[in-house]
Amino acid sequence: MKAKKLKSGSWNCRVYWYKDENGKEHYKSFTCTDPSPRGKKICESEAAAWALEHQQDKRNKLKNEITFADALEKYISDREGILSPSSIRKYRGMQRNHFAEIRNMVLVSITEDDIQKMVNRMVKENYSARMIGEVTSLTSTILTQNRVNIFMKIVKKPKKRKKKKQYIPTDSDVRMLLYHTEGTEMYVPIMLAAFCGMRRGEASALLAEDIEN
Repeated sequence: MKAKKLKSGSWNCRVYWYKDENGKEHYKSFTCTDPSPRGKKICESEAAAWALEHQQDKRNKLKNEITFADALEKYISDREGILSPSSIRKYRGMQRNHFAEIRNMVLVSITEDDIQKMVNRMVKENYSARMIGEVTSLTSTILTQNRVNIFMKIVKKPKKRKKKKQYIPTDSDVRMLLYHTEGTEMYVPIMLAAFCGMRRGEASALLAEDIEN
């Protein structure tokens, strides 16, 4: 925002304020009677300070009025066309099925206890630790984006189960399998899995006409 010099020699700076119900735009005006470059800087700094304070007031008003449901809808809508359709479907599913405890709450009124109640309910309903983690992560993202501070670390969540390491058969294991299944219907599927890199479903679906030479 730059100040303009008036015919009187004073500096004037206008800052957009709001648009009324008739669509007319209103501006806040700042004037400094000092005609020097110093007066220009004073005028611009006063306008910038007011604009910053006014913007913060609008943010605080928004936080005091918007519900979690509204903020979540805006978050998802803003990302449609940017994220993949599968990601949007995932968010929509979470939107429909979760957040019952905080859905209609104003953002600034949500506490760690409210989120803990949501987690406890999901645990009772046998949701996986992964799903609970995704729901709380999205909750934290929505709150953070709207500048609502929540200490998510104190919310207790179930730990994710460690994945079991898959046992990979050795060469001797494969030789033993082939030795004991030779002449049976399992011999060919085991050969396909061991030497053609085929999954169980792929091997079981294979037909004679799929094989050449």
